Amino acid sequence: MIRDGRKNLTEIAGFLSYSSLPYFSKQFKKATGMAPMEYASSVKGITQALKGENS
Repeated sequence: MIRDGRKNLTEIAGFLSYSSLPYFSKQFKKATGMAPMEYASSVKGITQALKGENS
């Protein structure tokens, strides 16, 4: 959901039934080792790099 970019983090947290964005962020970091925004930035960077290679 973060990768597709159609929903912001608050919407994603609500969709996944988290009561708050901070709690979602804490659980996300616990599971992945990075904050949701860090993940989103890394995915965006990879996507941009791939698009640059295909141009």
